[in-house]
Amino acid sequence: MGLKKSNLGPLFAEAARQQERTVLPDQVPEQGLFYRCDHFSFAKIGVPCCTLDCGLDAIGKPEGWVKKQIDAYIENHYHQPSDEYDPAWNLEGAVMDLQLAFQVALRVANQEPMPQWTPGDEFEDLRQ
Repeated sequence: MGLKKSNLGPLFAEAARQQERTVLPDQVPEQGLFYRCDHFSFAKIGVPCCTLDCGLDAIGKPEGWVKKQIDAYIENHYHQPSDEYDPAWNLEGAVMDLQLAFQVALRVANQEPMPQWTPGDEFEDLRQ
């Protein structure tokens, strides 16, 4: 989320390519998730940010499988007593996401200038 709001997007895209993965823009922008995520506190003070989302595709799974899993979890567990870690979960995708985030963080730490908002973005003036 927020992929096109700053120059962090291309960094994520390049790191994903190196993992033979694809970065897509927010698949449900109508839900306004950029403005509802934990990173929004950074945006409100002008710090470019974005959040990794699990997306709707999974390696080795048919189209629609991820959406079914998410919908079932929300319906049966989200914000309920059963909303907890399950040791049966396959966390390989989460590990790949963490590796991707690490690569982006490393690049940001070693580059000049610091991340910038896309010109004209609503948060650009806060940064300046």
